[in-house]
Amino acid sequence: MKRTKSKRIRLVGTEDRIGMIYDVLKALVNYGINIVTMEVNPFICINIEWDEKRSWQDFRTYMISQVKELTDVIEIDLMGYEKKKGSLMQLLIISTKG
Repeated sequence: MKRTKSKRIRLVGTEDRIGMIYDVLKALVNYGINIVTMEVNPFICINIEWDEKRSWQDFRTYMISQVKELTDVIEIDLMGYEKKKGSLMQLLIISTKG
């Protein structure tokens, strides 16, 4: 049985070009990664299912080798939409109290 958890990542060094998302998706599929959610503005951020048996360093190295402009893959706490959702929820709570 696979032990998976959610991991949020940001791809560093990507540029706006035709085929960039295709190259990223192709690399993820070939590595066997399932995408939960994805944002592409202004950065490529992806929430992926992560098998805890995988090597993070091997994954980073693989992604950098497969997407030519990529310089790093970093973990992030929240996706952009999650941050916005949290802020909106706080505003909603404040507005209903007042």
